[in-house]
Amino acid sequence: MASLCFANVVAERDAAENEKFTKAKARGRIDGAVAAAMAAGRIIASETAPSPYESRGFAFL
Repeated sequence: MASLCFANVVAERDAAENEKFTKAKARGRIDGAVAAAMAAGRIIASETAPSPYESRGFAFL
């Protein structure tokens, strides 16, 4: 199903130079590709604090 969604995607730029997904055909479905792109964007944009294990290492009992 995901491969069908990505196969129907055409990447375009609008007047404001924003990149967006459009359909290759009117009947094509791109919902899965859009959801995957939004999820990837959230992962990239999220800032996480460094793990304490990166600086002090693991504690063995």
